[in-house]
Amino acid sequence: MESSVKFFKSRKHKQTIAFLHQGFNYGDHGDVNSRIPSYEEFRNQNFLAIICGSKGTVQYNRSVKHYPELYIGMPALTKELMYVSEVLLANDGKGVASPTGIKLLVKEDGNDIWVFACNASQIGTKAKFTIPRLNGRKLQVISEERSIVSQEDSFDDEFENYQVHIYTTSNKKSGLKTIEIICNEIAQVNQKRHKSGNLAFQMFEGSGVKVTASSNMGKNRRDDNGLWHIVDGIFDEAEDDHYNTLTWSDATPNEYPDWIEIRLPSVKKISKVIVYPVKESLKDYEVQAYISGKWQSVDKVFNEKARVITHEFLPIRTDRIRLWITGTNGPTAQITEVEIY
Repeated sequence: MESSVKFFKSRKHKQTIAFLHQGFNYGDHGDVNSRIPSYEEFRNQNFLAIICGSKGTVQYNRSVKHYPELYIGMPALTKELMYVSEVLLANDGKGVASPTGIKLLVKEDGNDIWVFACNASQIGTKAKFTIPRLNGRKLQVISEERSIVSQEDSFDDEFENYQVHIYTTSNKKSGLKTIEIICNEIAQVNQKRHKSGNLAFQMFEGSGVKVTASSNMGKNRRDDNGLWHIVDGIFDEAEDDHYNTLTWSDATPNEYPDWIEIRLPSVKKISKVIVYPVKESLKDYEVQAYISGKWQSVDKVFNEKARVITHEFLPIRTDRIRLWITGTNGPTAQITEVEIY
């Protein structure tokens, strides 16, 4: 951002430079070691860009219904951006901050001073600010429900890595939810995903459970791309899955068998498997367990047509469960979730 601002500053042809954040999980589109950003990461990214010279923020969000980080976080972030938008159009003020990793933007809105600051560093730090005309005034910290009293024209504050704080001498109430409240709302939604006793659940891809399949409609550079979503505790429908990565569909219409395998991090005692087909797609299949070096059937269904299918059987010990599918209601097998108990 700073390099772009510097580049265009000396050119006759000016550009409005905006910031586009990562409004999705790159892991749903073929990348490894990826996840949806947290709300605080979204907020920090957007305001750091503004501090460094961005004149706008652009949102491009995918799979919004799936991620509370988006459907709760983005409206909250938009409200905060709107709240400070008039201030960002005000005159620039002066100020200095230390250490050097602190990025700073000062605005003067009438008699009020606004300070936008980010610790653009990998490590936390204590920062010191010197802003002319503070004169010992109290500063609200926007969206944090706290305040700081300046000492003449200076004040100190603590920052985590890449954390943003927004300070103002205005005593106007923002009406915004705090960052803590927004993060708690998102966390509560995510916590409800994990049903007690479900051994297959994982919050993020790569958390320990490995899912593979005979074929994958949404493979997109990786054969297992998106397959982890069938154990993420979120129930999606195909119409919400434009990229075929939130649910599983086999890629061989009207050809059988199809299979999908869930491998746990270690051997567990298992006696129940619950399958959630999309659009009642599963008709004939076996639930198989890997026992003593081979796959063994523990339950079967024929001519089934349901959105929830529960399999209960005598307890076994295994680290692998597989659905072996030989018939579907429609051309493909489609599953949104599998639970193992």
